[in-house]
Amino acid sequence: MKAVFLDRDGVINELIYHQEQGIIDSPLTIEQFSLLPGVSEAIRKLRETDYKVILVSNQPGIAKGHISQKTFDKIREKMKEELAKDGALLDGEYYCFHHPEAKVEEFRANCECRKPGPGLLGGKRHGYRPIPVLDGRRWAQRHQGRKGSRMPNYTFGQNEVRTLPPDG
Repeated sequence: MKAVFLDRDGVINELIYHQEQGIIDSPLTIEQFSLLPGVSEAIRKLRETDYKVILVSNQPGIAKGHISQKTFDKIREKMKEELAKDGALLDGEYYCFHHPEAKVEEFRANCECRKPGPGLLGGKRHGYRPIPVLDGRRWAQRHQGRKGSRMPNYTFGQNEVRTLPPDG
C-alpha cells in the first residue's frame, strides 16, 4: 500500500503566534485551531487515488506544560470533525508527546519517535510503504524522509509545492 505522511501544524492547520512566549507554534486552544484552505480537498483527492493518509506529528505542548491532554484531545476531535465535514478522513494518526526539556517528567525524553527521528515515519510501524513526506514546519523536517530514500519526496506550505529528488 502507498501512504502519504502529513505533519499537522502548518500542513493541516494554521500555525499560531503566541505573543506571551514570542513563538509561532501549535494551537493551544480549540478556538485557535483552524484548517488551512484546501486541506480537506487535498486529503480527499489523495485517498481517491488509493493513497492512505497518515498524520505524524511532534506535539510537545503537554510535555512543556502549555496544554492539557484534555484540550489536546478536543483539538484533535475538532480537526477530525472539520475534515469529515468535507469528506476527508485520516487513515491513521501518530503523535510524539516527548520533549528533551519537558516540564512534565513522564514526557521528558530524547526519543526515536520525535521527528526527525525515524520512529513515527517507520513504514513497518504503519504497515505502509512510505512514499512522500509532506511537512510544513522546518527545512530539517521537510527533508527527513529523504535519508536513504530512492523515491521523490514532496513538500508544501501555504503557497508552494516542491518535489525533492531522491537520494542517490
